[in-house]
Amino acid sequence: MYNNKGAVIRINAEMVISYVLLNPVSQTTAGKDNFQRSFKDDQRSYRMDELNNATMLPQLQ
Repeated sequence: MYNNKGAVIRINAEMVISYVLLNPVSQTTAGKDNFQRSFKDDQRSYRMDELNNATMLPQLQ
């Protein structure tokens, strides 16, 4: 299976940096739980930050 995940980084004129995650899914793999599970693996170039039992969006490494 291919890894089609990626991210697009955006930097505006005020130097605010943001990004959009690209995570293609099917009807069986859609949803928050599958998204968090697929980005939990540090070997995928993304990592999950967990702070005080709150799950945050994946951050670029």
